[in-house]
Amino acid sequence: MASKACIFCGGRPLTAEHLVPGWANEALSALIPRPPQSGMKWTLIHRRLKDGAPMGQTWSTDTVSLTSKCVCGPCNNGWMGDIEALAKPILEPLIRGEPTDLSRSDEATIAKWLGLKAIIDQNSHEPPPHHDEWLRAFYDDRCPPTAWHTRLGYYVGTEWTGSFAGVGIDFTQHHRLVPFAMKSPGFIFTAVLGHFIGQVVGGRRQGVIPMNTQYFIEIWPHPILRVAQYSVGPDRVSQRWPPERGLDDPLLLKCIADLSEPK
Repeated sequence: MASKACIFCGGRPLTAEHLVPGWANEALSALIPRPPQSGMKWTLIHRRLKDGAPMGQTWSTDTVSLTSKCVCGPCNNGWMGDIEALAKPILEPLIRGEPTDLSRSDEATIAKWLGLKAIIDQNSHEPPPHHDEWLRAFYDDRCPPTAWHTRLGYYVGTEWTGSFAGVGIDFTQHHRLVPFAMKSPGFIFTAVLGHFIGQVVGGRRQGVIPMNTQYFIEIWPHPILRVAQYSVGPDRVSQRWPPERGLDDPLLLKCIADLSEPK
């Protein structure tokens, strides 16, 4: 049987792409003591929802590692590696929980990195989703579609060193000229590394996404593209991370599958 082709370019053979890059382990080491404490291991959670019920995997490892064999070497070591290299110096202080001013360029870089991880996460499950238009758009533009929204939170819980959650959702939209509600498929992808929380909300149509302004800052799309939806002017040069409030474990679990402001 012929091997599967790269999800982006169709090339072969396939290589393993890491959801958790090696450099993230070094940043996490500053938060959690490593050996000589015996028995010290990372905890990694990978989950999704199926038919409305939570399912997933939880395991302990010496290093946080999760891979998906869905891309070819030229993509993995080429343009994908470039996104990884640009994101590393921006994300490292966020993983450590250091207050940081994020420029427009920083925000775009993080959004590209999270968008790529969201796609890899979707293709790490069996069966993977079939949203070829998202793959083509990301491959052509090297960035998420403008219909996707990306936001950042601050983790203050104690249970997870690494968490990657991909949740399928349906967006329900109403139009005054259509007598019935229209549904379109979408997803919520949430990545947690140390104190850093990154969330991507994706759909096929542009729609209004609740802001969660207490717990998240919005970084994608550019404010000019969402100024009609929110009171966010295009004149802001940077945003301060972390947001006003941090997310503990119960609040984070709620945000993984629910876009409304957690109470």
